[in-house]
Amino acid sequence: MSENCIRIFLLPLLLIIFFYDILFLGKTLSTASFLPGTTIEGPYEFSGYKTEIPFSFDIGGNAWVNEPNPYIIKRILNEGTVPIWNPYEGIGIPFVGNLNNEIFNPLKLFLNLFPHPFFQDIFFLLRLFVMGIFTHLFLREMKLSNTACLLGSSFFMLSGYSIWWINLHPLSTIMYLPAVFYFYERWGNKKGLESPFFMSLFLCFAFVSGKIPDVIMGLALLFLHALWKGMVMPPLTPPLKLRRGGGSYEGEDKFIALGKRGLSRGVIFAMFREGGKVVIGTISGALMASIALLPFIELYLHASPLAKAIRTGASSHAVPFISSVSLFQPMFLGLKNYFYTSWLKWEPNIIMPHASIIILLLSIYALLNRKTLLKIFPFFLFSFFVLSVVYGILPSYAISKLPVLRSIEFLKYNAMVYFSFSVISACAFDSLLSKETQKKKFYLSTVAVSLIILCYFYFLYIKCPSQMKSYLAMVLFFSVSGLIIAGLTFYFSKKGKTFGIVLFSLLLIELFLYMPKGHPDRSDPYKEPPYLRMIKNKEPYRIIGSGNSVPPLVSNAVGLYDIRSISVLLPGDYYTFFENLVSFSVPQTNNPNPIFSATSPFIDLTGVKYILSHEPLKNWKLEDEIQSHITSLRWVRLFDSMFSHTIKGGATYGFFTSGDERRFSIFFPPRFAFETKLRITEPFIFAGFTMKDAPEGTSSTIRIKTDNGIADFAIKAGEGWKDQWLDVSRYLGKVINITIESDGGGEGRIALGDFGPSPGIEKERILYDKLLELHQKELDSLKYMWIFEGLHLYENTNVMSRAFVLHKAEAVNDLGKVIKKLQEGIDFRKVGIISDITHDMSSRMPELFLGETLMSQRFSKEHENYHPPLISPVKGGKHTPPPLSRGELPSPTRGEDKGEGDIVIIKEYAPDKIALEVESNGGILVISDLYFPGWKVMVNGREEEVIEVFGLLRGVIIEGGKSDVLFYYRPMSLYVGMVVSMTTFIAWILFLYFKGRRKHFKNE
Repeated sequence: MSENCIRIFLLPLLLIIFFYDILFLGKTLSTASFLPGTTIEGPYEFSGYKTEIPFSFDIGGNAWVNEPNPYIIKRILNEGTVPIWNPYEGIGIPFVGNLNNEIFNPLKLFLNLFPHPFFQDIFFLLRLFVMGIFTHLFLREMKLSNTACLLGSSFFMLSGYSIWWINLHPLSTIMYLPAVFYFYERWGNKKGLESPFFMSLFLCFAFVSGKIPDVIMGLALLFLHALWKGMVMPPLTPPLKLRRGGGSYEGEDKFIALGKRGLSRGVIFAMFREGGKVVIGTISGALMASIALLPFIELYLHASPLAKAIRTGASSHAVPFISSVSLFQPMFLGLKNYFYTSWLKWEPNIIMPHASIIILLLSIYALLNRKTLLKIFPFFLFSFFVLSVVYGILPSYAISKLPVLRSIEFLKYNAMVYFSFSVISACAFDSLLSKETQKKKFYLSTVAVSLIILCYFYFLYIKCPSQMKSYLAMVLFFSVSGLIIAGLTFYFSKKGKTFGIVLFSLLLIELFLYMPKGHPDRSDPYKEPPYLRMIKNKEPYRIIGSGNSVPPLVSNAVGLYDIRSISVLLPGDYYTFFENLVSFSVPQTNNPNPIFSATSPFIDLTGVKYILSHEPLKNWKLEDEIQSHITSLRWVRLFDSMFSHTIKGGATYGFFTSGDERRFSIFFPPRFAFETKLRITEPFIFAGFTMKDAPEGTSSTIRIKTDNGIADFAIKAGEGWKDQWLDVSRYLGKVINITIESDGGGEGRIALGDFGPSPGIEKERILYDKLLELHQKELDSLKYMWIFEGLHLYENTNVMSRAFVLHKAEAVNDLGKVIKKLQEGIDFRKVGIISDITHDMSSRMPELFLGETLMSQRFSKEHENYHPPLISPVKGGKHTPPPLSRGELPSPTRGEDKGEGDIVIIKEYAPDKIALEVESNGGILVISDLYFPGWKVMVNGREEEVIEVFGLLRGVIIEGGKSDVLFYYRPMSLYVGMVVSMTTFIAWILFLYFKGRRKHFKNE
């Protein structure tokens, strides 16, 4: 067995050593036990060990987003269909288009087919191994020694970034990117025609595994590397042929005579050649990934305004201007798991993944060594740029303005920085082990790192609580001791091999010491509690719950149809419907207000029969929750009308309470500039300001600039919300720019609360009164069922059937009008609201359609510069409903959902098809599932048009008598993508086959 193979076998050995408790002691990388699961305490009957401090910074991302997906896929497969549509999440959502589901990730195939907690842990560790093995192979193609390759690959495999994201979805994409680099480098080294094919194939795997921003970052680094490779290693032909003979180049005088002109042409040719390889591989890889990318593009085009606004615009500058704390020395890591250092007063309290002191030492040596720097310059340049943006040296808004890169949040998508460090450190290590080592520069690097660490520890020491000072001193001692050992070994060792072993050992010791050690016991996260038997019906009714009850996707994994959705790619019509009518729940729909959503009459329309809540529903808070909901609707309108925005200074968002009033807010530093471009849909823009965590007496001047003028005003700490109403009625239907800026300083944050378009205070009062009336009517329909381990269950006795027939319809032309009519109390049990009525529909059943009601509510103002007063909660106050009874309540009398004389039977309810049998007098058959491109319908064997009812539900016009109706999902984007992917793959196979045959015949 070769030495190279032996060294590669060290990579899985390191994984066994680092994760022996996962492999052999029944521990897990799952975070399900830390969060509400099927019970509010986590998995049902979980009684094992779990640490007080979690080992993962984002415990919800794995347990609520990634971990349930294989179980959902398996459940759909068990129903005899392919996982292209998920009926369990929301009111249905495309499954294949959401890349986070990783349906086409080849490494995850075994887990998707056989979901199991242990297999999931194996999948997590296999991702690390794939990262390590291809990093090793890439470094070997760069002609580095085996020892240097092992150091670089071990670091990338076990670095702080990899461990930090070990159980989360970014690594599913990142693990394939080193393979793309390897096959590109192999292609350049003339090692077979299969290299560009495998480069494209692994790039395809990266695309379909969920994180396109990571792919973009990887390709940006690869393209930079390719251009640099062409620049420093230009080809000898063309434009100038130089032949070697007798130990020197013939025609050397001619080459010199051509001078810079000839050389520059060679460089340009080489840069085009190398850059072209990356472009060809990218296009080929994207075409091969079309089976996932085209459905993703379709889903993104229909995604919520949130996905196109906050998640793609604000994410790039959500990282605060932090220092390099814990990038190279992980001071946020404790003896077992992470320290969350709120004492450093950064917002939010985040952890940057660490690299290590040894890597810092090697990186500085690489920068001081001219020959090494020449080799790793693109990796250095890339890392410098990204870290400069993260640390505020370069403005983040410069990136957020770029159409593609604006979605990159560098805290999450900076894996290529660590890959760059692995390349830089491996090249530096290779130089130190060679005869060309420069001892003085290594000693200079050691001194520089020691000074950096001393300054860094001094900064932390004066900031940290007293109980941490001894711990910091201990870590400082061991850190400096490691540097001293490295320096002395380098000085006294006569063979580079001894120094290499010591330095590599120090790196592993450092990575091992700072790796989280406390993992919980493994358990079945989806063991079904007894209450599931009560709420799983033959008819597919839905549930809704508060965020701290059974979360969405967890509920889906156990077979519950959950009206909530945790996906940011939630279709926009449903998002707008949910946020306006069911409950405001930014950033997704996974955390609605329990009493508001439980009493919303519109959950009846969407088939919600059960409500799950962490606490008993508090009906006496209904008035306040409705008032809060109305003000929060400004945010929904803001996302819907926002074209673009940039933030200079950084920002985060969340709820904040000031003066006993809680608002959804954006938090800015004292000096910031927020610019946005909005389409004006309401006559006013509301903005409320206050200060958070600012010392008493702190003040700041806020300036708001619109196309209508400039307004300046001051805010002070402790004064509560200061509200401004901007009259923009003259711009209705137009797009304008709005800039909000502050020139403050010092500590604290400025909160911008409930910012967004508003119809004005009078219309908000009218809406409040109407919603209060509608919600209070629903209180008596809630029946208390049971309490199970702190989880309260209610039944909505007013729920409509999942499929029903309506005999009257009204036509509108947009979702906003649908929402308005529902809020005003239209009887949706009798009258359907339909968009895009065609002439054929109206001519077939003219008696079905009502004349369109003109509901003109023009806002009048007394004069041009009118500004309404501060909004105060408007109380209905006249009727306080009694507390919800825990006994049996009679169902309210009401009309039959299906209509007089209508019979609707759901014969089959599968993920991608729904078969119904209807006996009716004719009308609109409605199934309370999402209307989305790709859904088709057959009525009595004849294809009909699927119509959009209530702005988001599926329907079809049926005639009187008996009808067999079949809704089925056939997404054109998936089928076109499948054809493109297969065609590209087959074209590659044929190309390689005929090239191979041609080469074979030439050799013969």
